[in-house]
Amino acid sequence: MTASGADANAASHRRSHLHLGPHPTTRALRNDRLLREAQAADGDVKRLGGLFGISPRTARRFTQTLGHPDLQHP
Repeated sequence: MTASGADANAASHRRSHLHLGPHPTTRALRNDRLLREAQAADGDVKRLGGLFGISPRTARRFTQTLGHPDLQHP
């Protein structure tokens, strides 16, 4: 692994630790991933469902949170 790869890995671990706490559960990790993908997909329910194998109802639950102030980046 290159030095820049190691730095990126450490930064990613630090971000996850700060956001999810020191001992995240698999559910918390999955929910975090779903929320981030919902943001990247601009709320596309079909794309989110296909990617994670979830129902449209579940995908909508994640896409409906996109406007929440806690999910906005400074």
